[in-house]
Amino acid sequence: MTPLHMFRLLPIFIVLAASAMAQTNAPSLPQKILLPDGPRLERPEDRERASRNAALNKAQRDEILKADHANNVKDAARIQVLAHEIEQALNESGYATMPAASVKKTEEIEKLAKGIKRRLRRL
Repeated sequence: MTPLHMFRLLPIFIVLAASAMAQTNAPSLPQKILLPDGPRLERPEDRERASRNAALNKAQRDEILKADHANNVKDAARIQVLAHEIEQALNESGYATMPAASVKKTEEIEKLAKGIKRRLRRL
């Protein structure tokens, strides 16, 4: 049998394989999964977080939020100072150079921004 004949028989083999697969009694997946109405706590971390949040009373949460807000304001002010210092360093240096101190300042800005982001996600 030449390769040309095998190429002509390929569609027939595909149809036969598809029909054989269709005839097997493979379990079908449900079309729609119904979820219970209540909150789903699947992971142990979720259960721990829910119990921790329930344990904190309103006064404790308010104190934590006030401290987080104060830290966010302090870090945002530091970011502004660092950004201004980097801007001055860039204006003083040439277009092809960057002071090493500015790179360290950008890393500090990233660190402060991540801290703000982490605290905001706790809300």
